[in-house]
Amino acid sequence: MVSDSLRSSVPALLLVGMLVLSGCLGTVAPGSGDADQTTAEPTDLPEEQSDDDTDDSDDNAPPSDEELTDTLNERMSEIESLTMTQRMTVVIDGDETKAATKVWLRPESGEMRSQTLAPESRAGDVSLLNESRMAIYDADEQKVTVYDREFNGGSAAGLTIVGSLREASVEYEATEQIDGDRTYRVTLVPNGTMNAEAEMTAWLDAETYFPKRVETTSSTSALNTTTTIEYENVSLNPTIPDTTFTFDDLPEDVEWEEYSTPDTSTYDSREAMTGESNLSVPAPDVPTGYEFETGRIVEGTTESVSITYTNGDRQLSVTAINTTYETADGSAENVTIDGNEARYTDFDDRGLVTWSCDGKTYSVHGPFDETGLVEIAESIGCH
Repeated sequence: MVSDSLRSSVPALLLVGMLVLSGCLGTVAPGSGDADQTTAEPTDLPEEQSDDDTDDSDDNAPPSDEELTDTLNERMSEIESLTMTQRMTVVIDGDETKAATKVWLRPESGEMRSQTLAPESRAGDVSLLNESRMAIYDADEQKVTVYDREFNGGSAAGLTIVGSLREASVEYEATEQIDGDRTYRVTLVPNGTMNAEAEMTAWLDAETYFPKRVETTSSTSALNTTTTIEYENVSLNPTIPDTTFTFDDLPEDVEWEEYSTPDTSTYDSREAMTGESNLSVPAPDVPTGYEFETGRIVEGTTESVSITYTNGDRQLSVTAINTTYETADGSAENVTIDGNEARYTDFDDRGLVTWSCDGKTYSVHGPFDETGLVEIAESIGCH
């Protein structure tokens, strides 16, 4: 949940989250004159041919899994710079969303510029990223928000498809044609930079080993998600001007805002939290066996108080925030808390209830079904 004051940060924050999940990103260089900068809806996925349409004679026989893995890791490690267009399609329980971006990237230094091409409502938004800072330009609001950000390991390469594939292991599935190019369809074996719960398939260009497509699928009792990323206009190791990773091309009257990291304090009892926040500290009726574990107060653009309870094996969390949010999760179920509309979402063996009232948002998250969580939430109500 993100407040309105942080609206301009949403594209980049979502971008980073998607990179971690499926190795995708997007960017464009300012003033490059590339025709692909014109906003356009993403095209349909390219046609592919199966093994039967591909020559797999002895001369064209695919490498072994070990050879594929070694060559892929080596080729990705040789990439010092990269430009490409990314077209992404996300399907969540049948609801489809498309986006298109361009990327200019220096993996080792962690410098990245991404510009949204589609959807039209976000076209022109730009994100700049390096090892210590992230800046997001909102084209509609003519505003840049700057964040301090540090990446483990000293490089942002691990957040990109390049970084993920440098250490990935692959298993050969088939040889297929995509847009007339020979590719190896492989399964990506999860590593530390990939989502171990997702199934990931890549179509690697047989010459460059750079992926032409990456598809990620994941399923829970609440959501079924498929993310397909097409990589187009890929240029490996081009010369990228330093000005690409600046905002020198923005209008002179653009507004700049520095986002300060919120102050976080932790507490070992609910009593210790009382009086330390402008918010009332929730006092839920927790199930038998659950006891206070830790409390946290976060003060920044918004203020929040949260308490975690545990029974020794599992945790229950309760949070209050001094702003309201709209819940857009199509998988959530409507419920009522203290006479207020609320939403319940099931996540396999855990659930989440959220509701807003009196200018605040509350949530209860824990290993209980709808009835159990609603009962806990009702004991908090609005205060």
